[in-house]
Order: sequence, then structure tokens, then C-alpha cells
Amino acid sequence: MLVRKRSKQKEINSGIYCFNGKSLRESLDLLDNNNAQEEYYLTDTIKIMRDKGHKVGAFNGSTIEELMGVNSRVELSKAEEIMKKKNQ
Repeated sequence: MLVRKRSKQKEINSGIYCFNGKSLRESLDLLDNNNAQEEYYLTDTIKIMRDKGHKVGAFNGSTIEELMGVNSRVELSKAEEIMKKKNQ
């Protein structure tokens, strides 16, 4: 019998990043694929930057709308609707 436990985790990685270009280039040069999947992970650059003494932080979005992506005209329309409501 499969029993699912409810996650206590309250954070997600939205996949949205903002980097200093120079720091990112330097970190990308240090990336490796020494893992079971032999893949490169952009998220590893955060640890590399932190280890090199660069300032690293996170943004806590208060709503899912703040983190939504726009990849189609339908999603753009929804984002515009949300922004119009927010700016009223």
C-alpha cells in the first residue's frame, strides 16, 4: 500500500534567476557534471558564487502570480489581467 506524506516544505524553486553577468560567466567555467546523471546544473552556480564570497540571495514571492511564466498569448493575457487588477 502506497502512503503519501504531506510535504512540510513551503518553498519552491521558480526557475527564475538574476545574475551578475561577470560572476555567472566565472561560475559557469567552474561547473562540472560529476553527478549520477552526468548533467550540468545551473543551480550549482549559486553554491560556486557563495563559496567565492559573492552575495547570493532569494526572493520570496507572496503569490503564485508573481512567479508565473508567460509562454503564450493566453498566458500573456492572464498576466495583463493580473497586472491591471494589481494597479487599480
